[in-house]
Amino acid sequence: MNHGIGSAHERLVWEQDPEVWRETMRVNLDGPFELARLTVGGMCKRGFGRLVFTSSTAGEKAERSGSAYTASKHGVIGLARAVAQDAGHSESHPTQCCLLVRTAMAERSAKTEAERRGISVEQVWRERAAIYPRTGCWSRARSRR
Repeated sequence: MNHGIGSAHERLVWEQDPEVWRETMRVNLDGPFELARLTVGGMCKRGFGRLVFTSSTAGEKAERSGSAYTASKHGVIGLARAVAQDAGHSESHPTQCCLLVRTAMAERSAKTEAERRGISVEQVWRERAAIYPRTGCWSRARSRR
């Protein structure tokens, strides 16, 4: 499952609109929970299946003016670990955290941040790149076999 709502509409935590928090949690965390709730039991009964959760580097490292997004992506990683435990996979952490993929959503977020801070979009991307290691995508998924 790969979906989500970004942080372009967020503000500093003390300026954050509570509805932004709730909407981000509904999309980024409640969605994966509902998918897991509706599918994992059947996978266990059949003895096979795979559910891969997609988080974000924000699930490992917080971002400024992104309290809801960061918390939701940390939550996805925790949810994936809990689901793995419930399904009997004590060593499985099925999440993907990819680095700086310039999607349309990420571009909108960078543009909004740049406008808010009065800097260029490329400066936002340079700052984001400095936060994360330059190792490409990495996987938390481990095979049970």
